Amino acid sequence: MNYAEALAYLDGFVNYERAMPDKAGRSTFSLDRILELSARLGEPHRRFRSVHVAGTKGKGSTVIFAENIARAAGLSVGTYTSPHLIDLRERIRLDGRMVSEELLARTLSGCRDAYDAVRESASDRRLTYFEALTHLAFQIFADRPVDLAMVEVGMGGRLDATNIITPLVSVITPISLDHVRQLGNTLAEIAGEKAGIAKPGVPLVVGEQPPEAFAAIRGKAEAAGAAPLMALGRDFRIEPGERRPGEWRRMTLCTPARTYRDLTVRMLGAHQLGNAAAAVAAMELAAERRGLALPEEAVRRGLEAAEWPGRLEVARREPALTVLDGAHNADSAGKLLASVDAEFPGRSPLVLIFAAAADKDVDGML
Repeated sequence: MNYAEALAYLDGFVNYERAMPDKAGRSTFSLDRILELSARLGEPHRRFRSVHVAGTKGKGSTVIFAENIARAAGLSVGTYTSPHLIDLRERIRLDGRMVSEELLARTLSGCRDAYDAVRESASDRRLTYFEALTHLAFQIFADRPVDLAMVEVGMGGRLDATNIITPLVSVITPISLDHVRQLGNTLAEIAGEKAGIAKPGVPLVVGEQPPEAFAAIRGKAEAAGAAPLMALGRDFRIEPGERRPGEWRRMTLCTPARTYRDLTVRMLGAHQLGNAAAAVAAMELAAERRGLALPEEAVRRGLEAAEWPGRLEVARREPALTVLDGAHNADSAGKLLASVDAEFPGRSPLVLIFAAAADKDVDGML
């Protein structure tokens, strides 16, 4: 296949990102299909080391902070995120760059027979677009191979296709209400699904959480044997410092390993400090488990270099300041408002252009 043919082939899979069926619940999802696919193709998910990140908000940002720290430390890094904004290849990156069209098409061509076989053997519960892309990313990371892969959960955690990996470190970013039909109606239920990524003997880093969400995560981690559990505010902490609105923030971060003073975070919004802190804690644990040094300079350069489109992204400043953000539940809409006030004070009037998928809490966001 060439690249255009590869895109057309992938578009033939059922895609819950475009339209989630009204009746789709937890029973819709399973790891059976991706495990069968992986078994047919030599289990590539077992051939690279990884950091696995779940949560409602901040997953992608945390992954990007960790990716940049790892690259600054001299590691070869694969990154898998979702969804993409413009180009499918945004989801699968090698050392900070989208994979080439040729590599994606060539890898998919080599896997196509197995994809077709799984699709035919599970006609009642078809292989999905996300499952196909998840395997494709894992195949690329294994074939290269990369020193470390940063893997973002798509939705939930326990039954997410990415959850076939056993990472060096697992991370759970802040939990709020989203995908309630699939994950549950309470923070505790949703947190329990997200904490399904916890693995025996694998450290779990937890970002700032509502009390009921943290209690659920801690219970799942203990049941799974995940250890140690490192929580923001308890085991590592942030002291916010100087900030330049619309440009950068500084913080001091205290972890069990080190105190980092005056770290610069250029991604906008106070909530990004927590995501950055979780990424540092995760990378410290990953480096420790690999027997690698994590220089303080790599942490500094990685956090400062991190950028992520669609997160309080300043698209242009003239003729009018235009900011793009992917907030898609009520909690993140509130953080967006607070961030706009903090990062761009005194702006009036403000004009909001808003769009959302039909299954979102539109009333809550508005």
